Amino acid sequence: MGIAPCTAVVLMWSYLARGNDALTLIMVAINFLTMLFLYAPLGGFLLGVNRMPIPWQTIALSVLIYMGLPLLDGYFSRKQIIKEKGPKWFEEKFVHRLTTVSVVALLATSITLFGLASGSSLATVVGVLTEVPIMLVLVKICLATRNWFERTPKLVSRER
Repeated sequence: MGIAPCTAVVLMWSYLARGNDALTLIMVAINFLTMLFLYAPLGGFLLGVNRMPIPWQTIALSVLIYMGLPLLDGYFSRKQIIKEKGPKWFEEKFVHRLTTVSVVALLATSITLFGLASGSSLATVVGVLTEVPIMLVLVKICLATRNWFERTPKLVSRER
C-alpha cells in the first residue's frame, strides 16, 4: 500500500489551492501511468528486500486487475455514456453521482480487504485524518504565498 500514492485527491488539493488544473491533471496522469508500469517491479523489489515470497505473476496480475481494468472500463464507459447521453449530462449528472459512489466504494474496499479490526483499516482512516489537516494548512500556505510564483512580465530586449 505504501508504494501506491493516492493521486485522485491531488486534483482536489490543487483546486483548493487555485492551482493550474491542466498541469495537475497532466501530473496525475503521468503518475498513474508510471504506477501502472512500475508498481509491479517496485513492489517485487520491496517485498524481496523483506524476504516476503510473492510471485511476480501475482503482483503483475494485481496491477492488471486493480489498475488496468478500471482504466479500460472508465475509458470505454465514458465514451459510451457520452455517446448516449451527451457530454453535458455526463459532466453535470453522472460525475456527481459517481463521486458519492466512489467514496462508498473506497471505504467498502478498505474494510473488505482488511476487516474492521485490522491495523491496516485503522491506518487507512488515521492516515486520512492526519493528511487532511496537514494538506489544508499547506493549501493556506500556497494561497498566502502564491504571489511569489506569479509570472513576471517579459523584458523587452532593445535592438542596437
